Amino acid sequence: MKNAIEIVNYIDEYVFHCLQRPAMYASSPQALEDILRFCDEIRNFAMEVNEVFLGEGCTSFRQFLKSKGFEAQAFTNAKENQGLNDFEMFNKLVKIYSEYLNNKGKN
Repeated sequence: MKNAIEIVNYIDEYVFHCLQRPAMYASSPQALEDILRFCDEIRNFAMEVNEVFLGEGCTSFRQFLKSKGFEAQAFTNAKENQGLNDFEMFNKLVKIYSEYLNNKGKN
């Protein structure tokens, strides 16, 4: 059986690969967002991450998006992104998720 650190390392590696080649890991930007959100939730659960440790607005990708003004908490379905093709949307999603990871890493 794997321990929490091994699981988190696997998740981190998987997410890294998703961000490098998003279309290889998901059929659509919406599917990739779901994958990233799920990986984030499992990672936080395994690491027992909480708001006290990371600071307000940074404990999850959902909270990060909400702090950026995405009220529906779904980046790929936001009005600002309507009309973008999948390639453009994948790129925007990778950019905002990378920003989230950078923000999370600073805390």
